[in-house]
Amino acid sequence: MPTGQMNTTNIEDDMAAKDAPAHSHLHPPLQHESAMDYAQHEATYARFVTLVKWTTITIAVAVVLLYLFVRP
Repeated sequence: MPTGQMNTTNIEDDMAAKDAPAHSHLHPPLQHESAMDYAQHEATYARFVTLVKWTTITIAVAVVLLYLFVRP
């Protein structure tokens, strides 16, 4: 390490370690695994795709109608 530079990673780790016990009662332990409801996920995605499809069709129809009835 060049002269004059501090290793901030160790200092930050030390600071985090000092703060951890004081605040550990405020937050529940982290859970790295979560149960996903794949059926609900797929149903939500299907509704999203349907909404996008019908929105696109509606906009296309509106553009065609505007072209036919509001000519420049």
